[in-house]
Amino acid sequence: MRTKKFFFKINKKSLFGWFLVLTMIRPYPFAAYYPVLSGRIVDLVWFFLAGFFLFCYIPLKRNKMGAVLIFWMVAIMYSTIISLYLAAVFFNNNVIIQDLFELYRMPYYLLVLTFSMQFKWSRKDILRYFVRPMIIGVGLMMLVSFLQMQRYSSMIKEILGYVYYLKTTAFVILPYGRFYMRNNGTFANPNYFSVALVILIPFIAASYSLSHSLRYCFIIAACLFFAFFMLITTGSRSGWAAMMMSFVIYVMLAIAERFRKKIRTLKSRRHSTKLPMLLLSVSVIAMIFLVLPMVYRWESTKTAFLTQAGLRTIDSFVIKTEEGLRFLSEALEKSPLFGFGPAKATDRYLGDNQYSKYFYRYGMVGLIVWFGFWVSLLWKAFIIWCHPKNSLQVAFSRALLCVVPGFLLACVGGDFFDATQIMTLMLILVGGTLSLIKNTGADYRNNLIEPGI
Repeated sequence: MRTKKFFFKINKKSLFGWFLVLTMIRPYPFAAYYPVLSGRIVDLVWFFLAGFFLFCYIPLKRNKMGAVLIFWMVAIMYSTIISLYLAAVFFNNNVIIQDLFELYRMPYYLLVLTFSMQFKWSRKDILRYFVRPMIIGVGLMMLVSFLQMQRYSSMIKEILGYVYYLKTTAFVILPYGRFYMRNNGTFANPNYFSVALVILIPFIAASYSLSHSLRYCFIIAACLFFAFFMLITTGSRSGWAAMMMSFVIYVMLAIAERFRKKIRTLKSRRHSTKLPMLLLSVSVIAMIFLVLPMVYRWESTKTAFLTQAGLRTIDSFVIKTEEGLRFLSEALEKSPLFGFGPAKATDRYLGDNQYSKYFYRYGMVGLIVWFGFWVSLLWKAFIIWCHPKNSLQVAFSRALLCVVPGFLLACVGGDFFDATQIMTLMLILVGGTLSLIKNTGADYRNNLIEPGI
């Protein structure tokens, strides 16, 4: 049966792939000059883009698996509104215009998640509209990242500087010269770039189980290698900690699958052995390259900490930590349930920890419903992984079980839930995976799929 098309001849299923690729390479124009304005304008464009794509799928399909996630997301939205109202009316907090921008965040996330769950996948659709966009997006991210790491400026790099916020703050010495590191690729921050790669890598690894075609396996392996290489160049400790967490969980699940008869009959056993070995090899190589700049910078780092500049840095860190603890204790005393709202005026005192910020802003109620969303997602993925109907459900439920704990660990070092580009990418992949799991039952072949990629 031919794929249904929208009124101006756009394949509706291709909207998922387009949205995924566009999010991975989302521009951040003139960020060096107008960072706040640029980010809000791009967020607004993506808001209308998600709404338009969802409009293309009216009447909407019901997804029982995603209904619980939507419930928790609506609960997060209401807790945000209640906290902002209490902060403005009862606590007389300094509510600024940036606080009101938080009101569009959860409706936007809700649009993205609902849109991503509207698909009914066939075997070819998974490769064409799910896997291929990820590979194309990683290739484009790699291109921007590589251009950013060039030592000499060029016209192309200058043009990219108006589209993205290019940032290079460190470098490693290689035999042929300096190779710049700590870049942010197509994201606003190197840490954001690393977490986005941590989200993508398990889903790319899951697509490895779709086929035993040599060409297809080579493409996936190359994509994984480039993703790991870009993860090195970010120089992000949060990203690497999250990646190690995801890798450990992946290996544990792969070992468990070897001893489960039901999963072995779905012909996913050999992939659960090969792919962890591949990822382990790439991780060892990546860690070697990660250590090189640290060795090079050791003398300068030691000198800096032995001088007054290093001591001032430590003093500044201690002062910020004390200020953050004072604000958190104030929230615990005056408004432990709903917090003080977005509170962007005091944002700089709360550090980069997502949990401390969320507790101060939305209190215990907001933090509970926030965790409720992630726990329900993990529970659903675990149930699917325990009772799979085919190898696709094994692979992609495993990907969810790896991504979510890694993301939650990364949130200790950054407020990544507030980064709309990262969460858009996460929700597209989560919604697409839930719709894929829902629509691939026992009638799908249990053997591997021959791709047309």
